[in-house]
Amino acid sequence: MTTVATDRHVEEPEPTGTISFSVRLTKRERDLLSRAAKKRARSLTSLLKNAALEKAVHILNTSAPNRVDFRGTAEEIARQLFAPRSVQRPGEQIGDHPIRCEVYASVEAVIAAEDRDGVAVSPWHPPPEFLVQIRDAVHYGGTEFLDLIVQASEAITTRNEGNLADPIDPNSI
Repeated sequence: MTTVATDRHVEEPEPTGTISFSVRLTKRERDLLSRAAKKRARSLTSLLKNAALEKAVHILNTSAPNRVDFRGTAEEIARQLFAPRSVQRPGEQIGDHPIRCEVYASVEAVIAAEDRDGVAVSPWHPPPEFLVQIRDAVHYGGTEFLDLIVQASEAITTRNEGNLADPIDPNSI
């Protein structure tokens, strides 16, 4: 059986069927990681191993279809945070798309009281189940999921900007 040196400089037996992995750190990086490990009452080795595995799981979870709709949840959160509010009146649409109008202060500003039945304001007030969806996405996707929210939010907030750069034409390279 091989032995492995840990951050405590004690030789510990390496479990059967495992491999060692060496990481070079600056003194500042090691100090930072050591402080974090101490805060969590863990060894530096345990902290590094678990952080790397957690990051790997988050990357894999958010990059392939599975039970948690990471992208859809991120896009909905971005819509809730950044999309312009609108009012949809039932039965009014062009083709398959409802007619929308801007709401500046309230629904009352745009729709007479007698016409408000069935009016839906969007973004909607999320139901409690949406919190469960967010909690799952954060738990299983970690910072990778939060990155998806930021990307979706950037897409919404830059959608109407006229000063965006042109995309690079692949044929020009």
